[in-house]
Amino acid sequence: MTWRFGRMHSQVRWTCTYLGVIGVAGLFKEFHAVVRLEGQDASRWSVEATIPAASLESGCVLRDDVLRGPDFLDVDRFPFITFRSKSVECGEARYRVVGDLNIHGVTREVALDLHDLGETADWLGQRSRVLVAETTLKRSDFQVGPPPRAGELIGTDLRVSLQIELLWENVDAQLVGIHRRTGAMAPARAVVAA
Repeated sequence: MTWRFGRMHSQVRWTCTYLGVIGVAGLFKEFHAVVRLEGQDASRWSVEATIPAASLESGCVLRDDVLRGPDFLDVDRFPFITFRSKSVECGEARYRVVGDLNIHGVTREVALDLHDLGETADWLGQRSRVLVAETTLKRSDFQVGPPPRAGELIGTDLRVSLQIELLWENVDAQLVGIHRRTGAMAPARAVVAA
């Protein structure tokens, strides 16, 4: 079967603390992924993701400017956050993906447990599959702010939530607006790409 990355409902959200008790939440508005699922052998599967760091938004322009600036993500010098898988293991309704995450020019190995929430279809018959994951990253592991004068005002842990939508890629589908109207669901090589 063939699936492709669905940009519309895929999300990268994050939360952290400020002053020890105040929760701050945001997201990256842009996110691109290529997922390759070749056959039933998960060891041949791969995931690559790219996030433009400047697409960070928290709902406060001043805070966003600071987070994009040189004390934190420094998006002018490090415009992209990237992930490239090294291994994929398949379990029951979950996938363990281990790979290299690069933030702020620093690369660390991370493991993501992706949970498969199952398959659904929209009113035009477009089939979707949704994978979700949560993980905690330490800012200091990637040398991301704050400046020394800020002390411990901003928490060191960053909670990241992922939602990845995969869309059934049907070569016989008819494009209708932004959707594809599905007809025959002929199986094809299992490669997912945006």
